Formats: sequence, structure tokens, C-alpha cells
Amino acid sequence: GFRVCWIVAPKTIVDMLASAGSFLDGGANAPLQKLALPLMDMDFIRRDTWALQRHFKKKRDFILRELSSLGITVQWTPTATFYIW
Repeated sequence: GFRVCWIVAPKTIVDMLASAGSFLDGGANAPLQKLALPLMDMDFIRRDTWALQRHFKKKRDFILRELSSLGITVQWTPTATFYIW
């Protein structure tokens, strides 16, 4: 998701909160992790991984075609990432 917030405080407090927020927002909370345990079925994980790979490949191929149609040359076609340089 996309979160937006504002903090009005002295700079040292804002810096401290930004550091803590970055650390705390970096992972799922414990109750959510426990709810996700049933999803740890290897067949589900494989199917989901393949579906994500197909999805991002379609997006990658689309943007590569569009860049080419605009005359923009991509030096290296990505094979294992969705970043295009």
C-alpha cells in the first residue's frame, strides 16, 4: 500500500521517527505472519511464483515493445528482473 503522513516536531525527533518507521515498516507484523502459515504449501508457492513470473514478463515485453516503437534502444533485455536500463 501507499502511506502518507506528516510529523511536526524538532528535526532530531523527525529523524529518529523516520529511522524507526523505516525499520518497523520493513516487514509483516507477527499476527499477519501467523495468518500466512497456511499459504506455505509448496505447490501453491510454485504456482504463485510462476504466475508472478508470467505477469511481470508480459509487462516487461509490453514496455520493451513500446520503447522500441518510440525508437528507444534498450541495450540489455532483462531476463531475471523487471528493471530496464
